[in-house]
Amino acid sequence: MVLREEEKEIIRSMLAYKKVKVREWLREFSENSQWINEHLDELRQKYPDMYIAVRKKKVVKSGKNLTQLREELRKEFGEIEDIAIEFISSKPLKLLF
Repeated sequence: MVLREEEKEIIRSMLAYKKVKVREWLREFSENSQWINEHLDELRQKYPDMYIAVRKKKVVKSGKNLTQLREELRKEFGEIEDIAIEFISSKPLKLLF
């Protein structure tokens, strides 16, 4: 199959768009994860032993069931790649090295 030049340009544009979108998702996800770490004590009080979903540095959903939480997020937001989802333990974790 031989592609015309305009078809090749469309494919290049689509790939470039996807790269930009992935970078945006990663940046947002990283910022949301960092926000969770910075507010962990407060989150432990509000959401003990629950999953939280953080989008644009704000808790947008929480729940005990991860699968259900992800389904609700997809229904509400569509793409959820930029949303940080984390389990908030009521007790600080102890790491042994």
